[in-house]
Amino acid sequence: MQMIKDNKIINYKDIKDIPGAGEKKILGFLDLESALILPVYTGKKFYGLIVFHECRYHRKWPVEDVTLLNTIVQIISGAIERKQSENALRKSEAKYRSYFENSQDIVFINSGDSFIDVHYWICNSIQRYYRTKENGGTGGPFSKDGVHRATGCRDSA
Repeated sequence: MQMIKDNKIINYKDIKDIPGAGEKKILGFLDLESALILPVYTGKKFYGLIVFHECRYHRKWPVEDVTLLNTIVQIISGAIERKQSENALRKSEAKYRSYFENSQDIVFINSGDSFIDVHYWICNSIQRYYRTKENGGTGGPFSKDGVHRATGCRDSA
C-alpha cells in the first residue's frame, strides 16, 4: 500500500511485477492480469482510487493514456476539493448566521460609515424608541420608504 500512500500511479502489464506486497495481494485476489491504478488525493488526504484493469491478457497502458487519465483524476480531485470547500463555507456561514441572529447582544457589521448587516434586535429597538410619545412617534431617522438611514433596517410599522 506504500505506492498508493506515496501517490504513485501503478501501471503494470503483469501484476506479479508490482513491488508493493499490499497492492499485489489485493490485485491478486481480484484475479487480474494487468492494472492501472490512479490514486485520488484531495489536498494531501487520500480520497480513493480510479482503477483500470485487464482480466484476460497482459496489457501495458501507453504513456499518453496514463497522462490523459491522470489529468482526468486531477480534474476530479479539484472538483471534490471545491465541493468540500463549498460545503465547509456553507456550514461556517450557517454557524455565523445562527450566532448573529440568536445573539442577545448588539451585533452589527459595518464598513467605513455604512452598515453591512445589523442584528434585527437593533432594528426593533430603534423602531420602538422612535415610536414612543417622548420622541413624537415620528419614526425618527426612518426615510419615507421605511428604511433607517444609518442601519438600513426596515420599519415594520
